[in-house]
Amino acid sequence: MPELRHTPTKMSAMFDEIYKNKRVLITGHTGFKGSWLAIWLKELGADVVGYSLDPPSEPNNFEATRLREKITHIHAAMSG
Repeated sequence: MPELRHTPTKMSAMFDEIYKNKRVLITGHTGFKGSWLAIWLKELGADVVGYSLDPPSEPNNFEATRLREKITHIHAAMSG
């Protein structure tokens, strides 16, 4: 399984470990922007928790990057 280590070192230096070992909740992490945010925060050392509906399209970044295996994924159930 490929690692997510494609982050420039400048990004890590810019945030100076602000997110390291911090728990971050992302709503909408299965969408395009949310999945990239989750990847970025994970690379910065955050413990990422995502809460979202199923991915909105096929193919999608959430499944292509196997993000479900790298963060805590909580599936939102819609009722009504």
